[in-house]
Amino acid sequence: MKGTIKVILIIVVVIGLASYFFLDKFADGLKPTHRQFELVSSDNKSRLYIKTENWGVTGDSQQTIITSDNEDKFEIDSTRQILFFADLNPFYISKAMTH
Repeated sequence: MKGTIKVILIIVVVIGLASYFFLDKFADGLKPTHRQFELVSSDNKSRLYIKTENWGVTGDSQQTIITSDNEDKFEIDSTRQILFFADLNPFYISKAMTH
């Protein structure tokens, strides 16, 4: 009887730990991801930054800002930045433009 209780207790602990680590990794996947692209003028005097933030279970929700601030933070200030909302991509380029 005591042996059966120990086995059940060990199984419950193993399943609990496995569930904890799985849910912890799953929650990390739900955090927003950030990317930044730098655009440099032809005279190399001015720069614009395109910053994106993706979130959602599949990462298909996105905010994009165009700004002149080179900050690591993704903070929206609609008085100084251009803001876009998109589902998958901030810009769609046709095949005719890629050739």
